[in-house]
Amino acid sequence: MVWFVGAVIVIGLGAVAWYDRFAKSKRIAVMYKTMEKKVAYSAAIQTPKIILAGGSDVLYSFDADVIAEKLQQPTVNFGLNIGLGAGFLLDIAKAQAKSGDTLIVSLAYALYWKPLFDVFGFEYFRMYDRKKLRYFTIRQRLYYLMKNVALNRHYVETNFELSASGSYRGLAGTELAPAKKIPLIFPAYFTRSETTRVLEELQETCAEQGITLYVTYPSTLYFEEYLASAYLKELDRYLKSHFQVIGSPTDFFVSERDIYNSVYHVNASGQAKRTASLVSFLTAKRRGDIEWILIGNQI
Repeated sequence: MVWFVGAVIVIGLGAVAWYDRFAKSKRIAVMYKTMEKKVAYSAAIQTPKIILAGGSDVLYSFDADVIAEKLQQPTVNFGLNIGLGAGFLLDIAKAQAKSGDTLIVSLAYALYWKPLFDVFGFEYFRMYDRKKLRYFTIRQRLYYLMKNVALNRHYVETNFELSASGSYRGLAGTELAPAKKIPLIFPAYFTRSETTRVLEELQETCAEQGITLYVTYPSTLYFEEYLASAYLKELDRYLKSHFQVIGSPTDFFVSERDIYNSVYHVNASGQAKRTASLVSFLTAKRRGDIEWILIGNQI
């Protein structure tokens, strides 16, 4: 009996070791290809550009081609997946930003309290950049390994139109499943985190390198209880005391008619409103206007 248990343990550890070293996740492979396209597009731009950085809310919310056309400035949408973690999303944005660029960061709210490098960040490093697995403890590595095994079994690839500049386009109507039509759960109060530390470091880097940094909020399906959230009020107060901030959380609450398939993902009409709002803000900044007029209040 003892030998049987020992054999099972050895086989189990061997399977874990094999998966850790050799298994490939289609989800992460798709993310890798998407990111490489965006990096190549960004690298080809030789003049000052606008970079939109964050999770998938950025991918859905901003039409980089429209922004580029309206402002006559190259624009790249670096929206990726929230599961990579704020550390990953901010690192890739920082790597692309050069002197004279404008970097606009929009982080999904959970990124302010979730791990700096999260479940898909682990999977990405496991497949493509193993030296960065040092960001995770052994316990975290085992946990994320098992979690990704489960998540990979249920992965369904989406085939949305992705512009060369990195934005989703043409998502008409709404496909929000009833199970997803629920409010986000915020902590009782805001506290600084690893994410805010990295944001502050990013601001210092941008100031040193001549990069203009703005922080804004994600487009989010509106629920009335958000208006009473102490967390949102305290987060807004913190950000505005440390960064140049575009708008407030309430400016980007969205009605269901402008939502696509997640509380953070807008459809084409929501994207048009959010894009126009950003163009309005940046145009006002260029003109030196004191006040910014929000275009297309979303609710």
